[in-house]
Amino acid sequence: MKKQIWKFNLLVQSNFKIEMPKGAEIISVQNQGGNGVMWAICDTQAEKESRTFAIFGTGHNMPADGLKYVGTYLGHGALVWHLFEILI
Repeated sequence: MKKQIWKFNLLVQSNFKIEMPKGAEIISVQNQGGNGVMWAICDTQAEKESRTFAIFGTGHNMPADGLKYVGTYLGHGALVWHLFEILI
């Protein structure tokens, strides 16, 4: 098993998929160069899987269940985004 930290770009959407190695462990979410990014510890030899995420702004409506909080980052200006993984 060979592990590396990989970066994944985020979309400001209520539902989007990211291809990641199975078992990838998300370790951080930040703004980099005006864009949301997520870093994860990945097994470079693992099969890829599609994971589904959603981003919600502070005060926005969101589903009552089926979400796992991942992290928060600052957007443009006063915007604050909250990243969740969709589990259902």
